[in-house]
Formats: sequence, C-alpha cells, structure tokens
Amino acid sequence: MLLLSISIWVIVVYSTKVFAMGNPAYLLVKEVPVYMLNQAKDCLESEIMPDDEMVYLFIKKFFRLTALACLLFIIEFVVILYFIYEQPNFVIPWLILIKNVFMLFVGFKLRQNSSENIFEAIQQIPQWAMLWERISYLISAICFLFFFLQVNNLLK
Repeated sequence: MLLLSISIWVIVVYSTKVFAMGNPAYLLVKEVPVYMLNQAKDCLESEIMPDDEMVYLFIKKFFRLTALACLLFIIEFVVILYFIYEQPNFVIPWLILIKNVFMLFVGFKLRQNSSENIFEAIQQIPQWAMLWERISYLISAICFLFFFLQVNNLLK
C-alpha cells in the first residue's frame, strides 16, 4: 500500500503542477530560440552529438521531461488498472481511463497532421489542445487526490 500511496501522490503533485504551469516540455520548446531548435533538429536527424553545449543541454532536458511524462502516464495507467481490478464497479477509474484514451486519440490525430520535426510539431499544437491537456491534468489531480485519501483511509 505504501508504493501505491506514493505513486498516487506523485501523480497528484505532477498533475497539479502541469495544470497550474502548463506542459514543461511544451514550455521549454516555446522559450528556446529558433536557431537552437534548428540545431537540435539537425542533431536528432544526423544522430550526432551537438557541438554547442547549450543545444546538448536543451536536448537532454527535453528528453528527460518527455521521459518523465511518459513514466508518470504509465504509472497512472497501472494505478487505474489496480483500482479497476480491485473495485470494478467504481466509476472514477473507468472515467480516467476513458479520458486518457481520448487524450491519446487527440494527440495521435494532432501528430498525424503536423510536421515530421518534433519541435515544429510541438509549436504547431493548437491552443485548444493545450487547454484540454491542462483540464485533463486537473481531472487527474482531483481524482487521484480522492484515491490518495481513500487508500490512506482519510475519507469516511
């Protein structure tokens, strides 16, 4: 139960942060100068380490943020499956699962219509999609806070 509780709490904190501040990888790409994005794109295409340390640090940070988001998404999915298995009639995990599948569908559809360059694709994400992402993280934060309180017997 301790691992479950810690996992849920990490999801609550991360989801709240993304809801309040926005997607960190998206914000990173938005604030980096265009020349740096072009150098990073060239490095990724050629699979050669960049000469510029700033470009290297940008790529490193971008992929760390992306890996963290993926890891937390997997943890969220595992926790949802745990609750679905333990309490199949409990509606909230099913709603979160549907929300996540919907968000994955939106992401794949947006990716199909975007540039091959990952950085350009991120810059092309429409504002409505970013708003939906933030709302999605708010829903996750609220639901997982409820799970946290339930797992730790803090709800009556």
